[in-house]
Amino acid sequence: MTAGRKTTLGDYVHGTLAPANLRSLVASCALEVEARGTFCPEPVIRTQKAVAEILPGEIIMIVADDAGIEVDLPAWCMSNRHEYLGVLDEGKFLRAFVRKRGGA
Repeated sequence: MTAGRKTTLGDYVHGTLAPANLRSLVASCALEVEARGTFCPEPVIRTQKAVAEILPGEIIMIVADDAGIEVDLPAWCMSNRHEYLGVLDEGKFLRAFVRKRGGA
């Protein structure tokens, strides 16, 4: 989250980055979570396991084809205080981005 900027509920629901900024993250994420072909709660479970493997401040990308991730992942991030950066709709699948909170 941007220093000096208060996080809003909209950030948790819609993400903190614009789609153009999300696109630039695709090749630089610390870890990619493959969740295509799975349904709730599996994408979130895989995300939780992946977050445990990365350092605070690093970003993971979750690739899923379950549209429920657009609701489930922001809710999970809010309850675990991670930063939900947003989601890109790639047509047949979604790419969602999460930054691990500092000190987690």
